[in-house]
Amino acid sequence: MSPGGRLLYYAGSPGRFIKTKLKPGSLNSSIFSLVIICLGAGTLTIPYTFYELGFVMGSLSILFGGFISAFCAYLMAFCAHNTKGTSYEEIALVTFGTKGQKFTTFCMILCNIGFTVSYIITVS
Repeated sequence: MSPGGRLLYYAGSPGRFIKTKLKPGSLNSSIFSLVIICLGAGTLTIPYTFYELGFVMGSLSILFGGFISAFCAYLMAFCAHNTKGTSYEEIALVTFGTKGQKFTTFCMILCNIGFTVSYIITVS
């Protein structure tokens, strides 16, 4: 694989790169998971939801968001099981073809750029 192809391969799904560098259950893997959890978007959005909507509507909005998240997780697990895919790109390839896979990779790269910018803003 060419260097550019390797970069796009890992940029589309950083989880692939992490799988090759961290052993599951190791100290470094556990610390990495803790950092990801601590810097989640929910850390900032849940209090803001209550601030904007009040207690009752904020609670209903959070419950609705939790329901939608659980439903989306179910759909992803269902698709991953039926397609034998281990990443978004593999699932997109089976369900939507090569154009869908390329679009998914593009969206993942944009999403990861957003995460990186958010991380830099949070840390600095």
